[in-house]
Amino acid sequence: MAKKRFIGEPEEATSRAIAPGRQTAPRGSLLSMLPYNYIPRRCYESYDITKFENSYLRASQLLALLPDLSPDVGLAVWNILRLGSSGFGYTVKDSTGQDDEKGKHIIDELLPRINARYGGLDGLIVQWLLSGFLQGAVTGEVALTENLKDIDDFHAIDPQYIECVLDAKGKVIDRFRPARGGAPVVMNPEKFWYVPIDSYIDDPYGRPPAAPVLQEVWFDVALITDLRKVVHNQGWPRIDIKILEEVLTNNAPASVKNNEEKLAKWINDRVTDVGTAYNALHPDDSFIHTDSVEINQATDNTKMFDVSALMRIIERRMIKALKQLPILMASNEGTTETHGTVQWKIFVAGLRSLQDPIAFVLGRMLQLSLDVYGYQGRVECWFEPIETTDRKADAEAEKVEIDNAIRKWAAGFQTWEESSIEVTGSAPPEGVEEPDPAMVVGGSASASATGVNANAGATRVAMSAQAIDPITARLDAEFDLYPDLYPDLD
Repeated sequence: MAKKRFIGEPEEATSRAIAPGRQTAPRGSLLSMLPYNYIPRRCYESYDITKFENSYLRASQLLALLPDLSPDVGLAVWNILRLGSSGFGYTVKDSTGQDDEKGKHIIDELLPRINARYGGLDGLIVQWLLSGFLQGAVTGEVALTENLKDIDDFHAIDPQYIECVLDAKGKVIDRFRPARGGAPVVMNPEKFWYVPIDSYIDDPYGRPPAAPVLQEVWFDVALITDLRKVVHNQGWPRIDIKILEEVLTNNAPASVKNNEEKLAKWINDRVTDVGTAYNALHPDDSFIHTDSVEINQATDNTKMFDVSALMRIIERRMIKALKQLPILMASNEGTTETHGTVQWKIFVAGLRSLQDPIAFVLGRMLQLSLDVYGYQGRVECWFEPIETTDRKADAEAEKVEIDNAIRKWAAGFQTWEESSIEVTGSAPPEGVEEPDPAMVVGGSASASATGVNANAGATRVAMSAQAIDPITARLDAEFDLYPDLYPDLD
């Protein structure tokens, strides 16, 4: 039995040897006595978003439900999952920092077995992107086989079931508390990782990027509910039925006419009868009545406030709360190409803040896998970059950079190797001789510009060639078309 602790008393650190299986498996089910545990489906048809604001659900639980209930939150999550899954890569390095093909082959053999039933590694990445965006943390656990000599599987853990306590030395201890109750399980840090997103100082839990949307969702739901009532009341033409009281009074029984109370009740009963009759009509039924009843079209000249402007304000606040771009939320706004490029770069940087913790956790998991197999190596993981610029613009910029590097070399400002490093990041390939500057820059300049001042001379020859060649070409073309205008050039 666990030792009883008082409020404020720190958790005592205990030795936690690596054990097989998964520590974060659901426990405490009412059906735990059976050889299996029933996992219920999410009952989408029973969700009523209008009742969630005053419910006892925690923010983490509400954020887990909103993608299925709010179109704005659902679209934002869709964007994060589709764009964030930009492609995952990894490699293994040896002690010298060189690629280790044997170590990478071990990982290549392992990954097809990871999360095999639920989408493999891509499925895990999607789950981690979802928890990072909605729960503010990326959490994973490695499950080992019974003999501790192989990897059983990798598991993504819901961060809302992880609680942190301090041991006697003030060190954070992660514990898993099952959803259905039961005693918390102290996690083994050798095979469990919890990486928070943008956490505060001394706050190990992280901050969900989508958390601000809760208030906006409730305001949006309340407004839509009110608008529904207004549209139901004022949005459709209504019928005005007038019952002539004088006619009813004249046709009332003699025993009723002389008694005001009986007369009033008799008239009210007749009005009720007319209302019941007309409310029971179908939309395509005709009106058949006596001349004591008049039917008119009710008109309402009152003007309702501008709903579209208010909805637009809510939409903008929702986009900001979800850290999205207007165009990604089907809310196109006019912007310049420069501003659009800057906004896209900021959004991609936000995606990287969700991808980096995933790469960190997967790197630690794969590193542990190599250790279990008894292989020495260092695992490096990354996500493929998301394009933030136009390929044509990049190619044109690269062309200018190459031309500038060549001109620096031709003018003698730097060596051929330095220009190569400036452009490619490495020296020229081994065995490649340095070319003649005149031939590289001028294209058709004389190769005689060599010697002591070869570089400077080549530059001057090249510049002259570039300046004269266009004029010569134009004169040649005009001479071919109009030879009589240039007799001296014959």
